[in-house]
Amino acid sequence: IATEWGNFPKLSRLVLENNLFSGTLPDEIFSSPQSVLQTFSIRLNNIQGTIPEALFSAKKLINLDLSENRLTGTLNTRFGELTSMQYLILWHNEFKGTIPKEIGNMTSL
Repeated sequence: IATEWGNFPKLSRLVLENNLFSGTLPDEIFSSPQSVLQTFSIRLNNIQGTIPEALFSAKKLINLDLSENRLTGTLNTRFGELTSMQYLILWHNEFKGTIPKEIGNMTSL
């Protein structure tokens, strides 16, 4: 997925589902301080690596679907900072460990 997607700070919805994308999730998609990104979905691709730390700075994010990829690592406790999240789908990846208790802070799920 190209880092240039981060050059659109007024982009509120980015849905890249069911393609043949591979590689990792670039920080740039989530790291713009002006970002209004509310929906991000890369369901049904071949994305690898861990969830980037920059995702947790996307405070306006309410819909996140990273399902059916090859993401690895553990689920970050910082998910609890995304308190506006309403829709979170992470299934069919290669995560390890437990679900962090901080996810309980996502009271809009």
